[in-house]
Formats: sequence, C-alpha cells, structure tokens
Amino acid sequence: MFQFQLSTDPSTLVLTSLVLLLVTAYLLHSRPSSPPRPARPPLAHPFPLVPPHSRNLLLAHRSQHGTVFRTASPNTVYISDALAIKHILDHPALFSVSALHISSAAMWSMSPACAEWFAREGGEVTLRLAARLFSGEWLAALQVRFVDAAARGMDGVQMGRVEVMEVVAGAFFGATMEALFTPGFDDGLWGVFRMWDAQLHAFCAGTPSADAIEARDRFYGIVEHQLHEHLDECSPQIQHLFRSLCDDHAQTHADAIAIVLRTAWLACTQSPLAAAWLLCILAHHPPKLQRVREEFEHLKHEMHLQNTQEAVERVELLKAERLPALDRLVNEVLRVYCAQTVPRVCMEDTVVRAMDGGGVREWQMERGDVVNLLYWCVHDSRLNPQVSETFRGTLQPFDEERFAPDRHSAHTVKLGGTNETVRTWTPFGYGTRMCPGRYWAVAEIKAFVLLFLDRFDLAQPEEMPRPDPERWFGVLSPLDAMPVNLTLRS
Repeated sequence: MFQFQLSTDPSTLVLTSLVLLLVTAYLLHSRPSSPPRPARPPLAHPFPLVPPHSRNLLLAHRSQHGTVFRTASPNTVYISDALAIKHILDHPALFSVSALHISSAAMWSMSPACAEWFAREGGEVTLRLAARLFSGEWLAALQVRFVDAAARGMDGVQMGRVEVMEVVAGAFFGATMEALFTPGFDDGLWGVFRMWDAQLHAFCAGTPSADAIEARDRFYGIVEHQLHEHLDECSPQIQHLFRSLCDDHAQTHADAIAIVLRTAWLACTQSPLAAAWLLCILAHHPPKLQRVREEFEHLKHEMHLQNTQEAVERVELLKAERLPALDRLVNEVLRVYCAQTVPRVCMEDTVVRAMDGGGVREWQMERGDVVNLLYWCVHDSRLNPQVSETFRGTLQPFDEERFAPDRHSAHTVKLGGTNETVRTWTPFGYGTRMCPGRYWAVAEIKAFVLLFLDRFDLAQPEEMPRPDPERWFGVLSPLDAMPVNLTLRS
C-alpha cells in the first residue's frame, strides 16, 4: 500500500506551505469570478411630505438623476424609461401588481376574499375576458349603443355661454354609462364620479373622505340596480362579465357587482376628459377644427353616407387610414395629457434593463422595492433625446404632426446592436397589461368629437385650462373652466 509521511523538517514545512499558498492563489485567480451586481439606481432626496407640485418634483429628480432613480423613505424606485417599463411588465412574477389589487379593493367595495382572488388570478381573468369583449363584433355592437346614447345626450345640451370641459366630459360620461348599462342609468353624475375618482390613492391608503365613500356607494347602488333589475337590457359586455364572474368563477353577487363597477370606472378614466381636451384645443385652433370637418365630410362622400351618426357607428371608418388628421390629434391629446402612473412590488432581487444613450445598462432592484412606472413621463421626449432631440421642455407644445407617417418612428426606439424595439407612446400601458378597452376608447373619442362638431359651433373660447398636476391615473383633469359660445350649426 502506498504511504505518505509528512516531513517534520522546518525547511520542508515552509516550502510545502509556500507551494500550497501559490496553488491556492492560482486556483482562486483562475476560477471564473461572479459578475459584480449592477449598481442600485441613484438615490434622490426624499420627497417633502406635502410637495408643492409632485409632477415637477419628479421631473426635477429625473433631470438630476436620470430616468431610473429611487428614494430611501419609502423605498421606492421611479421609472420613466420605456425599456425598463417594458422589462418590468414582461416579468410579472418578479414585479407583482397583487398589492395594488388588494389595496384598491375598497374603491369598488370588493370583499377581502374577492380582493385576494383578484390579486391571485381574478385580475388576469377579467383582463382576458375584456380583451375578447371589447373587440370584433362585441366592440361593433357597443359602439352603436354609445353613438346612440351620445346623440341623445347632445339633444339636451344648452346653447349660449357654456363651460365646455364640463359639458363635453359630462355628456361623454353619460353616454358611456348608458352604452354599458341602460338609458335608465342615472344622469348628471359626472361631478360625483370625478370626486370619487380623485380619491383612488386615498382608498388605497385607507383614508377616503366621507364624501368619496358616499359617492362610491351611490355608484355601487346604481350598478346593483341595473344588474338585478335590467341585466337583459345591459350591453352584452356587462351581461357576459357579470354572469361569468358568478357562474364560472364562484364570486358572490356582491363581489361580481364590485368588479363590474371597477370595469365601468376604468371605461371612464380617460375618454371623457380626452374628448373634452381635444374640443378645447380645436376651439382655439379653427384651422385644425375645419380640417377635421373637411376630412370627415370627404369620408362620408366617399362612402356615400349622408348621416353622421350612421358613419361614426362604424368602428372601421374611424381608423387612422380613414381619418388621419383626427387620428393624429387624438394620439397627441393622449400623449400630452396622459396621467398614467402604476405601481408594482419587486418580489426578489433582480436587475432591470434600461436605455443608456444608444445602448442598454442594468440597474439592481431589491426585494420589497415599490416600483412606480411613470407612463406619462415616457411621453416627454426629453426622456430619450436620441429619439426626439428637437423637442425640449417639461411638456412640449401640442403638435399632432409628430404622429405624421414620416415621423411616427419617433415613438419607437430600436436598440443598438439588437432587434429589440421599444415603444415610447404608451397611454394604454404596455405588453400583456395593455388596456383591453383601448380600441373602444379611441373609437368613442373620435365618434363623440365628430358628432359634436357636426352639430355645434364653438366660438370665443377663454384661455386653455391648466391641467391638474396631482392626478395620477387616466387623463389629466382641468384646474380651470373654459367658457365658449356654443351654437347650433346652421
């Protein structure tokens, strides 16, 4: 048998130790080293408890720290980088929306059990359902209901000096609710809806006002009455959603009503205000207004249609290739007045890819980070100067021509060295979490604006309203009124 005996001679021991040290050093040096963790996003100063202007504060931090930065208290990462937002939404297991579903459940009177179901699977269930219910023949039928309701609503509009934001948004809101439910849906609730809608964050924090709770309960009661007494008269979308929740997903009637209420709320967070902003802009720019009218008249002549209502009922006639001037205006309204900010929670340590000049860099995210996705901030072309370097400023002037075909590429970024393309126009979200009702939203806006311009003239508008910088969902609300002289067209 082979035997090994270690010498006790001091010189031999020293030599052996040196050899072992050299071998160990070699092995450590030659072993592939783990790549260093990417840097954490730069740390911005904590926000004041009552910031003077949250939107400007975020933009100021972005100017100083870039499109991905964080605050330590609370531990929040703010992201206004299109690639980083895409990366996060493409990895829902790493960046969960469940906490948002649970915290916002009180906004619609969901029970704790329903909130847990919604966070676990219900959110995806309703998203898939809505993607089917707001497309194809389902969408076409809903558009007819909306146009009919909008036309009837305009019959009651008073002429004279009116506040156009309130008139337009209120009529639009009423038509949307009638289209989803029935003509018996209570009228004149736009102001109540706005007050309730503005309290979303307060509901999430558990601090809604008494007025907001009363408004929520009022809407819940109306929807409950519609579903229990007039379900067969409601839109196919509402009928199918309610029955599927009760029959296929074992939700109680009370919780199914809450989810239907949430769906109706989502349908009204963007479109009424977007149409109102667009008509305010057109009132201030008669040449743009005239171009929209002429383009639509040309389309009606081409399609041998005499009746405006008949034309705008057909979703296929409202597409970009049919009405390019109107389409650009709608896209620009949704860019300029976007208020979308959506949180996620980082579930484990991971990295996020973000644009860095012409390339890509990685930022380290840690478990427990609250990640705020600032969709509205992506629309500011200062974000990616290599994309739209001619436009500067916090919010660029309204310019629908940035959506002209020869400039449309400015709203996507092709990353250097890869085939990856990133969108920088995201009013309806991104990827698998994109709003399933986006096609109806755009069709509604176009149809309502065309109906309104066919019926009314707007003259002598006062100054454009200032947008409310503290709104964080849907489309920005106005801070000011904008009176105009409203008359019937001869």
